[in-house]
Amino acid sequence: MKARYLSNACTPEVIKSVYVFFILFLVTSCGKTFPEKIGVTDFYWDNLTPSERQAHKATFEKIDNLRSHYYPQTLKINRALSVKINNGTALMLPDFKPERYNAILLTLQQDSCKRVPIRALDSDKQTTLNICFWGHQVWLDPSNTNIDNALYSARLFESGLWQRFTYKHINTSGYAGLSDVNISVKLIS
Repeated sequence: MKARYLSNACTPEVIKSVYVFFILFLVTSCGKTFPEKIGVTDFYWDNLTPSERQAHKATFEKIDNLRSHYYPQTLKINRALSVKINNGTALMLPDFKPERYNAILLTLQQDSCKRVPIRALDSDKQTTLNICFWGHQVWLDPSNTNIDNALYSARLFESGLWQRFTYKHINTSGYAGLSDVNISVKLIS
């Protein structure tokens, strides 16, 4: 995926939203071990060769650089999207094993991002989902290990169905690793 640089997208509001998203990303990553930060288990990391570890670190640096220089298309309108995510599983820390979770309810303002905690249904484990509402798209669950999914691992494109619609059996390959989830959206003008 090629990043697009849009001169009209560099408004103070957009720059602030992007800046806040990346600060939140950095703050919530602080204190984590590198394997946990990128979304792999310590066992997996410990079984890598030094060159494989270096390759993961180099990929993460490329992803971080791509994110810091990308400016998405914005609409500059005042609207929001109500989102409910339920069913299926998410990869829970610290072992990144799939577990059922409590339903997630959130509201996303146009051209903004959120880091949403996902709490396991039957344990005290949790993970984090990054979700953005840019332009006419919802971006879900970016990857910290795959540069092709650095900005999202699943996208939902706006349509007339957003008056109230449920996407079923959605899977992501990013940090939260959602599997077989339902995502209900409703556009709020």
